[in-house]
Amino acid sequence: MGPAYLMLPREILASECDYARARPYSPGRHSAVKRSGVVREVVENVARRLVAANEPLLVTAYAGRQTSTPGLIDRLAQLAGVRVCEFNTVHLNISRDSPCFGGYQPSQFAETADFGLLVDVDVPWVPKTTRVNPDAFWVQIDVDAIKQNLPMWNFATDLRIEGDSAEWLTALIDAVQGLATPAFTARAARRVEKMATMRAEHIRVIAEMARHPGVPGALNPHYICAALGRAINIEDVVINEAIRNAPVVFEQIHRTRPGTLLGLSGGGLGYSGGMALGYKLAQRHRRVLHVVGDGSFYFGNPSSLYAVSRQYGLPIFSIVLDNGGWAAVKEATLRMYPDGDARRSNVFQSELAPDPNFARIAEAAGAYGEQLIEPDEVEPAIVRCLTALDRGRSAVLHVRVAHL
Repeated sequence: MGPAYLMLPREILASECDYARARPYSPGRHSAVKRSGVVREVVENVARRLVAANEPLLVTAYAGRQTSTPGLIDRLAQLAGVRVCEFNTVHLNISRDSPCFGGYQPSQFAETADFGLLVDVDVPWVPKTTRVNPDAFWVQIDVDAIKQNLPMWNFATDLRIEGDSAEWLTALIDAVQGLATPAFTARAARRVEKMATMRAEHIRVIAEMARHPGVPGALNPHYICAALGRAINIEDVVINEAIRNAPVVFEQIHRTRPGTLLGLSGGGLGYSGGMALGYKLAQRHRRVLHVVGDGSFYFGNPSSLYAVSRQYGLPIFSIVLDNGGWAAVKEATLRMYPDGDARRSNVFQSELAPDPNFARIAEAAGAYGEQLIEPDEVEPAIVRCLTALDRGRSAVLHVRVAHL
């Protein structure tokens, strides 16, 4: 309604376009949005569609920024038999103990979902690799429904709501309970039971991936993270900046409490050390850990990080999963040029300086540092680091994992 500034991603501007195939967006699925409080008629409309659904799906990434929301998502999921997936996740949005938690790849369920909720999520899936049921009804509930800072947001939804997700989920739970019949309750319970079986099988597969520790100098990240998950308590905070090993951290370090798992909420690589200090400053009674790749560890300015930690009494535990370089750079090159010169020569310009010892950086600032190379030292090394942490001293565990 007036002047507009148009900008497009460089990938779009640099692409060749077949104009004969170009189609406009459907106005009905890319409608305007206005912020409002909970509207009874809208909530009842969403509730009726959810109650009628056979394969409902909820996708989220940062709803858990409010500690009340994960519990609400779990209540709604178990009440209505809704599968919940996280993608490009920033917070823990549902307990990993929930039978309705469907993991981190909603693309495998989007094709069969006949009703969907996008709750506080920037990118619910990658369109290039995801097929979405064209007949599904999608509802977006988001603190930023128009994605003001994204140049293009092209995920079609039938209903767009900008508002507080905790308030809307609370109202939606009440509305669904008001519509629940014995037949609906039975259908929802069967879906929950089916999801619980799938969840148990997934947990078994993940445990199998962590069974082998690896070999000297090439430890298994799954084994490392599983051991770390066993060693910490339910209130400890885990910040995940493991980049290409980020899925391993999410899968193997079992979290159930809101606020105990965080990912990238903005900025760029190297954020996790500073975030760990900030979290520790805000909640000094909790242990704070961050898992980071070697490349991101460099970006985090570690010499300053542990100097600040010591000066202000903010002990943190850093686990560096060192694969010797930028795995993400290598993988991106292969995606763009699968048969290019880089693949043929096996040179990706992605390797970092050989054989650093990040533990020595920690020691220079007064922190406890240890380099982990041997498989049989994994659990003792974690215990030694946590002991130093509990005594008020930062710790760095430099882990040599399989080379990229």
